[in-house]
Amino acid sequence: MLKSFYRAAVFPAAIRLGLDKVLRRLSERKRIILMYHGVVPKPDLKLSVNHLSVNDFEQHMAYLNRSFKIRKLCDLFEDYRNDVVPKDYEVAITFDDGYANNYHYAFPVLKQLKMPATIFMVTKALDNPNHILWYDFIDGVKPQIDYKSLTAVNFGFPPSKEGVFKKIRDAESLKAFMKLISVIEKNRIIQWITEQGIQPDTTGHKEFFELLSAEQIKEMTDSGLIEIGSHTHNHPNLSEISVSEAEQEISYSKALIERITGDAVESIAFPDGSYNEEIKNLCINAGYRNLLAVDYKLKSDIYKKNILSRFCISNTTTNESNFLRLGVRFLFEP
Repeated sequence: MLKSFYRAAVFPAAIRLGLDKVLRRLSERKRIILMYHGVVPKPDLKLSVNHLSVNDFEQHMAYLNRSFKIRKLCDLFEDYRNDVVPKDYEVAITFDDGYANNYHYAFPVLKQLKMPATIFMVTKALDNPNHILWYDFIDGVKPQIDYKSLTAVNFGFPPSKEGVFKKIRDAESLKAFMKLISVIEKNRIIQWITEQGIQPDTTGHKEFFELLSAEQIKEMTDSGLIEIGSHTHNHPNLSEISVSEAEQEISYSKALIERITGDAVESIAFPDGSYNEEIKNLCINAGYRNLLAVDYKLKSDIYKKNILSRFCISNTTTNESNFLRLGVRFLFEP
C-alpha cells in the first residue's frame, strides 16, 4: 500500500519539484550507461519481466533527451579512457539480449529523436531464427513444469551442484540454478521439459520471444545510430563455464555480428553481469575494447578504463520511480 502511494503521488511530485536534477547536481559523477531489454506494445509480467511498454519507452527517451547529453557508447568509453571530464551529464543507452522488438518498437523512437544506442545481441538466433533464450523458455513454461519430477531426474550434475538442483521448487530457483551450469547442461533440462510435451505458447506473443534477424541488424547499423555488440552466443554465465567454452562464446558471437555489419565489434556485455579477471582478458585478447558489467565484481574495476558498470532500468515500476533511481545512482553509486 505504501509503495503504491509513493509511486502514484510522492515520486511524480518529486520529479515535478526537480529532485532528480538536485540529486545529479550533488554528484561528482557525470556519465552513466543505461540498460534496457525489450519494448512491446503491452507488457505481460506473467510472460516476462524484461519488456517496457512502448508508451513508457517513449516517455523515457523524451526525458533522457531533454535531461542529458546522449552519447554513443564507443564515444563515451573513449572519453573515459582519455580522462575527459564531461561538461554535461551524459548517458549512453544499451539493450541486452537482442530482441526483435528493439527493431520494431525502440528503433523508430530512437530514429525520430536521433538518439544513438547499443544492442547487445545473443547471436544463437543468427544460426537458428526460431531460437528462444533459455530464460524466456523457462518463463514461458513455468506454470506447466512439475518441479518434483524434474528434480528427481539424474542429469549427472557434480555433487556441488546436485544439492542446489534438488532444492528447486519453482521457476525462479530453476533459473537461478541454470545460471550456474553449462550450455550443454541447460539444454538437457530444456530437452527433458520438451519431452514432457511442454512448450512456450508463442502464438500471439511473438514480440516477447523473437530475436533480431540479420536483415534487421544491418538496417539499424546502416542508420548510423545503432551499434551491435556481443552478448555471447548462448547467454551462458561466463564465469561458470570452462575457459575454452567461454573463449568460443566470446569469439564466435563477435565473428557472426561482424559478418553481417561489416564493422568491428568492440563492445561486449557479460550475460547476467557475470565475469572474472580471466574472462576480461579473454575479451580483450579477442579484440573487445569496451566491457560492460552490471555491477563491478572486482573492486579494482572501478579504476580500469576498459570496463564500466550499468544502471538497469526496471520494467516493473513507474517512470518517475526510474527517473529518481537514476538520480540516486548518479549520487551514490561508483
